[in-house]
Amino acid sequence: MANVLPVKILAQIIEEAWASPLTPFERLRMVTSSLLVSKSFAWEFTRVYCTDMHIFTRSHLNHVISRILYRDTVAFRSVDSSFSPSKSCRSISFILNIDFFYLHPIAHPAWGDIHEFMSVLQHLLPNVSRTSVNYHNWWYNDAQLAWLQLPEQITELDIVYTHSTVVTQEILEKAMLDVIPPRAFPGVKKLTIWGGNRDFNRHIALACFNASIHVNELGRDQRTILIQ
Repeated sequence: MANVLPVKILAQIIEEAWASPLTPFERLRMVTSSLLVSKSFAWEFTRVYCTDMHIFTRSHLNHVISRILYRDTVAFRSVDSSFSPSKSCRSISFILNIDFFYLHPIAHPAWGDIHEFMSVLQHLLPNVSRTSVNYHNWWYNDAQLAWLQLPEQITELDIVYTHSTVVTQEILEKAMLDVIPPRAFPGVKKLTIWGGNRDFNRHIALACFNASIHVNELGRDQRTILIQ
């Protein structure tokens, strides 16, 4: 007879796995595979995802807005629950993936949608207090981050850098810094940075002058360092 985990234990395992610093590919694989295990597993993962949303592409953002927030997915139709994604969501992360070897950086195409989404965040997800930008294979500063208008409800900001194995720390330390964010984020009370270029991170830290700032070096000992 197969062993069946109690719902609370299953939910805790999924929550801890989803909260770990995964690469975009690992996170996407978890999304797709979790929905195929069983109805109960798919439901528990959906509940966890709706609490801590990660947006992979522009079309995925549209799917979240038009389907998930309206409970119009297979997972929601398979259970009898009053769970509300709009009211339960506490954080939302945007994954920006580019070609590392592209020589002339341009704005990521998702930024237009992100700016528009932030303008209606209070209406769609009123309880979100943390947002994250996950740069994958970026090696230069992002001008669009300077113009990100964070709603007053956002008090925590995460900047996450993930990279393919071809990217070395030496390359990151020599990364282009062509644009320095000219705007501060006074409403941010906690800034967490995973990996990245030290100089760029320092500028982001200065922009969040009211925040407690923590830098986690990915791929090392994961120690938390407080920037003075």
